[in-house]
Amino acid sequence: MNLDVNGKVRHISKENIVEGLNATHKFKIIVIETLFDSYVAIHVWNDKLEILETIKVGDIVDLNCRLESIKNKKNPGLWFHKILIR
Repeated sequence: MNLDVNGKVRHISKENIVEGLNATHKFKIIVIETLFDSYVAIHVWNDKLEILETIKVGDIVDLNCRLESIKNKKNPGLWFHKILIR
């Protein structure tokens, strides 16, 4: 599902590295305070990291994102959701 997240940037994490079977991936997490006084954590991976080069803490942003739902491998009745930048 696609969604727009807009609000004030409250935190940008340091770059993290994940070693996969086929490649090495990098990601950061950006935390946005929305207009409704809630917080949203957005995962930014690999080639999308360029978007964060121009964003600083305190900036007002409008980000085009997608919601990804993943079934828990150990307990298939549980799901977890993450928001990714598009």
